Amino acid sequence: MRKKVLNICMAVLLAALCCFHTGCGFNKYLSIGSEEEIYNQTVDDFFQALDARDKEALKDMFAPSVRKKDKTLDENIDKLLECYSGPTDICKRDGGMVHGSYDNDHGKGSAEVDSGFPVVSNGKYYWCDFALMYRNDWDKDEIGIKEVRLATMEYECEARYAYAAESRAGMMDKGGDDSDESALLVLTECSVDYEVRFIGGYPEKFTPIDRELSQEQVEEFFQTSYSYSEFVKEFGEPNVSGGFTGGTYVYELSDEGDEPCYLDLTLNNNSDEIFSAWVVNDLDVMGISKVWSMKDMEKE
Repeated sequence: MRKKVLNICMAVLLAALCCFHTGCGFNKYLSIGSEEEIYNQTVDDFFQALDARDKEALKDMFAPSVRKKDKTLDENIDKLLECYSGPTDICKRDGGMVHGSYDNDHGKGSAEVDSGFPVVSNGKYYWCDFALMYRNDWDKDEIGIKEVRLATMEYECEARYAYAAESRAGMMDKGGDDSDESALLVLTECSVDYEVRFIGGYPEKFTPIDRELSQEQVEEFFQTSYSYSEFVKEFGEPNVSGGFTGGTYVYELSDEGDEPCYLDLTLNNNSDEIFSAWVVNDLDVMGISKVWSMKDMEKE
C-alpha cells in the first residue's frame, strides 16, 4: 500500500514538473472558462505584475519558447519598467473583440488571439498590442504570451498615419522598429508637432477649435439636412478630418459631463451625404448614443 501511494505521489510530482517546464502553468487560465475570460485575465495579470515592478513575474508569463529564443527580453522588460511607472488606472482590454488564429487536426488544436487597446497610467495614455497563445496541443512550450507592444499615444498615432499613407500609396507594409524580433517592444521616442487625443478608442490627430457645439444643436441640424458641406457651413471645420482611416470626421462637443464627448460623422461612400452620426467618448470603441442614421431614415 505504501509503495502504491509513493508511486502515485511520484507520478503527480513528475506531472507537475513536466507542466512547469512545458508551459502548462497556463492551465490556471484555461480553468477560468471562455476565451474572452482567459484573455482578459492574462492582460490584467500582466499589468498587475508591471504595477508591482515584478520583473520575474512578467518574464514568466511569456511562452517558454519566447523566453528561450528572445535574447533581448530581459533588457526590454527593464525598459518597460523604466518607461511605464504605473499604476494602471484604465485598461480597455476586451477579450470579446480579439483576432484569432486556430488550428484543429484529429482532436488536437491550437489557439492564438491578439488585440490592441488603450491603457492609461498617471494621466499618460498608451496603446498596447497583446498576443496570447492559450492552447497548443503539439507544443506546450508555445503556450503563454507571444508578443506585447506598448507605445505612447503619440508614437501610435504617428505610426498609424504613416502606415495609412503608405498603404494608400501602394507601398509595402511598415517595418522599422515594429519589425524588431523581440517579443516585447516599448515604443516611446516620438515627438509630434500636433495634438493627439484618443477618440472612440483610437489615437487621432486633433486640431483644437474655439467653439461651442452641443448635441442638441446637432440633432436640430439633422431635422432638415444630412449634407456634410452644409454641416461644415453651419458649424465649421471638424477637429479631426479624415482620420488615419480616411473616413473619420470628428467634432468636439461642449456638453458638460464626466468624460470627453465627440461627434463622429461617417460619410456615405465618400460623398457629401452623412451616413451616420454618433456621440463617442475618448477610450470606448462603441458609441455612447446614436444621433442620426441614414438607415433609420430609409426605414421610415
